[in-house]
Amino acid sequence: MGMFTRTIRLLEAGLKPVYVFDGQPPDLKKQEIAKRYFIANYSNYFLLRADATEDLQEAVEVFFFGHTWSDK
Repeated sequence: MGMFTRTIRLLEAGLKPVYVFDGQPPDLKKQEIAKRYFIANYSNYFLLRADATEDLQEAVEVFFFGHTWSDK
């Protein structure tokens, strides 16, 4: 359920939701952010490498799949 829908449901039930976005993110979220950052940089590295070698097939594989089939 999305944030908007959840808020509507709470309001319909007579509840007033309070959202607090303060403090450091939990460790699990930090790990997910680090993983996404790594994947983005890894993909960018291969796209730049593919662009430098003009290997279009490799660039397409990295863009759509996040890796080349030879990397697996």
